[in-house]
Amino acid sequence: MISSTREKTYIAGDLTVEDWENQKRILTVGGSPDSWADAFDNFFLQRLQLRYFRPIEFIQKNGDWRGEGFSMVSLQCALIEFLAATRNGMKYRHLKRGEVLSQFEYTKSGTVSVSSCRMRCRSKSGLTKIPLPTSIPRSDVRCFMKHEQRVAGESGAQVLPP
Repeated sequence: MISSTREKTYIAGDLTVEDWENQKRILTVGGSPDSWADAFDNFFLQRLQLRYFRPIEFIQKNGDWRGEGFSMVSLQCALIEFLAATRNGMKYRHLKRGEVLSQFEYTKSGTVSVSSCRMRCRSKSGLTKIPLPTSIPRSDVRCFMKHEQRVAGESGAQVLPP
């Protein structure tokens, strides 16, 4: 049984918040490359594998293609948000009445996803941003897929068949 204490909360496989706190103490700017590699493999990559890639792969292999695509896209939307937040050094927090966000927290997931998801390409002149396509509004897919397992269109919400 999983303990409800913060220290015993599992965040990457069998690794807990307490394990992360211990790892974090040895991660310093310019510190040991091995410590950073361990943190990447044990916490970040393991979290990606267990929470996103393996579930998507499992659904692909075991589904009968009668609606599982919605679950896979929902996981992909969550993955995009996670990667965008990670890239920006931010974390999601649900605000309670009267609370204020810190500099590295966000409460509207669309904000962090859209502002961070830009393809960056190297060119002779340096780093160039390529904007997201605007033909399909992000909110028509991501928000409805994540929260209601459907997509919306210009004429309003439309529930897709299974």
